[in-house]
Amino acid sequence: MSSYSLAIQIVIKSMHFFLQAQSKGQGPDDYWPKKSHKNVREFSEEQLREGQNVISLQYGTNKGASQAGMNIGKSRHIID
Repeated sequence: MSSYSLAIQIVIKSMHFFLQAQSKGQGPDDYWPKKSHKNVREFSEEQLREGQNVISLQYGTNKGASQAGMNIGKSRHIID
């Protein structure tokens, strides 16, 4: 194992240690990013059905990317 990968492992382990300490109320609050928490949401069947009726903004538009006006390389000259 190289010393570089060992140093990375030490940094990751220390970050984990400080995040655990911060979540238990120890250490400075603003030094490390906060640990994420679950954000569980519950939707009724009616709300889920209403979401199926929403038309995406991408449907019905032709303003997306196209190859119109693309000239790559030398143009082909047809001589009669």
